[in-house]
Amino acid sequence: MPAQSQTVTKQIAFGAKAVDSLYGAVTTYYYVNSASPTTGKTAAASRLNEYYVYAIMAGTTRSAAPTGTDSCQITFEVSMDNSTWYKFTGTTPKVTGGAVYKTSVDMVTTTTDGTCAFAPTACYYPYVRVKFQHYKASCTMYPTAHVVLKKY
Repeated sequence: MPAQSQTVTKQIAFGAKAVDSLYGAVTTYYYVNSASPTTGKTAAASRLNEYYVYAIMAGTTRSAAPTGTDSCQITFEVSMDNSTWYKFTGTTPKVTGGAVYKTSVDMVTTTTDGTCAFAPTACYYPYVRVKFQHYKASCTMYPTAHVVLKKY
């Protein structure tokens, strides 16, 4: 029987109104770090020692008012030095929920509520963050994000 590796799930965006709100046309990053789980948006990334990215789940919930179509792109980025960041390529995300989502390689664009999952086959970078790029100036979205790490 093969040995099972240890997995750790870290929530880095909570969808909390006062903490994780995306209002207006902004780009916001949520970092995987070793600090308190609520500091994903405010603290820099911590080095992932002995772990690699197994999966990333991310989603958005629109505010009740104002109504209307909102637009948000979700990707994840990696870095070797916690300074220069690149979009991770090579994974097509899966989407769930009743949301209107458009998927392309490496990116999800949402216009309503819903979630997506990225399952990279080989993401061994030491620093990781999830990027939410919000486009509509008059709407608010509340992002959530979980990162599943697996021990080498």
